[in-house]
Amino acid sequence: MMNYCCAINCKNNSRDSKDVSFFTLPKNGIRQLQWPDKIGRLDLMQNKKETICKKLVCGVHFELSMFAGIVPNKTKLKNNAIPTLFQEGVGYRAIAVVASTSTSKTFTVEPFNNEEKKKFAKYCEEPSMGQFINFCKQKLNPGLANLIILQVQLASKKPKGYSNTFKQFALTVYFLGPKIYRFLRKTFQLPHKPTLCRMTANWHLHSGINRKIFKVIDTKMQNLDRKFRDCVLCVDGTSLKTHLF
Repeated sequence: MMNYCCAINCKNNSRDSKDVSFFTLPKNGIRQLQWPDKIGRLDLMQNKKETICKKLVCGVHFELSMFAGIVPNKTKLKNNAIPTLFQEGVGYRAIAVVASTSTSKTFTVEPFNNEEKKKFAKYCEEPSMGQFINFCKQKLNPGLANLIILQVQLASKKPKGYSNTFKQFALTVYFLGPKIYRFLRKTFQLPHKPTLCRMTANWHLHSGINRKIFKVIDTKMQNLDRKFRDCVLCVDGTSLKTHLF
């Protein structure tokens, strides 16, 4: 498939200009507003965001300092790259804009006012952390939402420690299967085994029968009719793990 530069009056394409690289318009941020302004295609702002991102600009319109790498090979742009090189009658230096390659209709694009530019810039902004958290809480079940939110927060900043709720969740996963837990740790940020060991070391467990159970049974029996008071009390043992296997 042949690539075309969408800058006004630029004739470069991938067939005739084989040594020229082509770059898609930025997907978000203020640069998605700056590029159409520079290439003279403010009309692109009236399209959907997905349509704008499919348009291409050739590398001829970028200064050497805009390319990434110690020795720029003009195949990859820096994150802040903006097209600025345009001959007379090309890009923002053109007088008229061709609306479509399929028709000969020509018109002059009126520049966007400040209010329209602010609206478009806001549309192109990346979602904030608060917006992402609200989206997860609205679209996902609570358990999955909390897991994803915590993973994003841990990835964006140095963790100061896991919450007790999350450590309890991690401990449950570990007891269900240590191999599964070790596998999940390769993808997710989960507490190390020593962290879980320190957590269980603070648990105070005692063997024996809880006397509160008998108080509950006594209260229950007092409210029952005499013919329903006959019962069988079964006592079973529970194996307690003293360490993580």
